[in-house]
Amino acid sequence: MVAKVLISDPLSEDGVKILKDAGFQVDEKPGMSEDELCSVIGDYDCLIIRSGTKATKKVIPEQLSHNVSLGYSMKDGRYSVILECTDITNEKLYDNYRLQKPGRTFNMKFRYYISK
Repeated sequence: MVAKVLISDPLSEDGVKILKDAGFQVDEKPGMSEDELCSVIGDYDCLIIRSGTKATKKVIPEQLSHNVSLGYSMKDGRYSVILECTDITNEKLYDNYRLQKPGRTFNMKFRYYISK
């Protein structure tokens, strides 16, 4: 799968050539308004900007993840069972490097504390 790159500000031909030689599908669309950018940003894997384009929260939205955890301790905390569910709503979330995080996950932990 070829990554699609959107360049929304003027960039030198050398820079564009480097991206194309690396195998990226590059689209140059300088001078787009914020509404135009919002309508096409979902089709791309990467956005390259300089000082002309403002990447506001409208263009790159916030991500929200809901997690739930339930724990139960027995025998004064010596044994515990913990149930967790991460990303309950199963939203598509990305880390700082644009890598997609795993979707909804369920975990169960058993803990046993050894004491003297």
